Amino acid sequence: MKKGGYITQQRIRQENRNKILSLLKESPQRFSSLEELTGYSPAGLTMILYELLDKKKIIKIVKDNKLFYSIKKGIRLGEILFLGRVLYEIKERGGKIYIDYTHSREGLPPEKVPCGIESHLVLDKNIDDKNLNPISKKDVAEMEQWLFKKIMKKVKKKRIKVDEEQEGTIVLGFRMDYGELISGVRHPLVKRGGKLRKL
Repeated sequence: MKKGGYITQQRIRQENRNKILSLLKESPQRFSSLEELTGYSPAGLTMILYELLDKKKIIKIVKDNKLFYSIKKGIRLGEILFLGRVLYEIKERGGKIYIDYTHSREGLPPEKVPCGIESHLVLDKNIDDKNLNPISKKDVAEMEQWLFKKIMKKVKKKRIKVDEEQEGTIVLGFRMDYGELISGVRHPLVKRGGKLRKL
């Protein structure tokens, strides 16, 4: 291939990649949508997407069990746990995010003991709008203190290994289905005072 032809081919390939990136900047797209919007053949589109994925210019995300391509970071298919997809979908539905819900990052009360715990609350829009949030700041603060004390006891009893020079992050997530939660709370067994089995 002549040099001029090679340069032209490279320019066209770059233009095709830029077109895909421009579409994905607006919103995540499915393969079929990109095929329709660009007019590229399935084989040609597959090659462009493969190149962009390989160069980490785009990522794959799953939404409502459907595969999308996106330039947004944070929801990497195969790299993020199920919780990541749940958070992404709630945000897409207009949900509310409360960062550092209890301000525990400032320290546990009353002495403001540093604990390294920071709790965030994410609610679907319909739950937040109707004031149906069943988790108060006090509830979360009590859970944070319980968890801190639990770990503290394990450290004192030397049941877990610690390294004071080590740095890093630990993420613990709870996903609550509001409908199932209320159904469980109103279950006949619970109403009759039945006790849940201890772990």
